[in-house]
Amino acid sequence: MDKKRTPRFLSMLCILSFIWGALSIKSAIENLFFKNNNLDESSFSFSVNSETELPSYVQRTIDSIIDFWIVQQDHSVLIQSSTLILSLVSITGVYLMYRLKKNGFLVYTISNLLLVIIPFIYYFNNTIGQLYIAFQFFFTAIFIFLYASQIKHMRSNKEVLNL
Repeated sequence: MDKKRTPRFLSMLCILSFIWGALSIKSAIENLFFKNNNLDESSFSFSVNSETELPSYVQRTIDSIIDFWIVQQDHSVLIQSSTLILSLVSITGVYLMYRLKKNGFLVYTISNLLLVIIPFIYYFNNTIGQLYIAFQFFFTAIFIFLYASQIKHMRSNKEVLNL
């Protein structure tokens, strides 16, 4: 039986993805079960001299942050539970790629694209949400392209069965 070793670069990608996935799972579990997400007006209060008016861009930024957190609170269970499930699926894909199985790339890619799309549904009209989505999409795209460059080292299920 021809036992291939996982290339060093692919191993490094997998380790980084395992760490990110573990942190995402930890965060989702904490937010689902252990954090009190109740927001009130005092959560957003800050002190400003009553004679000083905030510049419009500062006020828009503050409003965007408040809107982002309100949406986050209103849909917390759905967002965090989907993050938890998709992060587990993503880690499964990473494990399969580490074991040099091509189907892991598909599992990883689909789960990570869904991890970008689901927040987009809720945050698409919010400036802070758009920045969050852009940041997430940027790193997701980089990792998908980096994993795609390593497909040449992976085998399909048919190749594994023929050994």
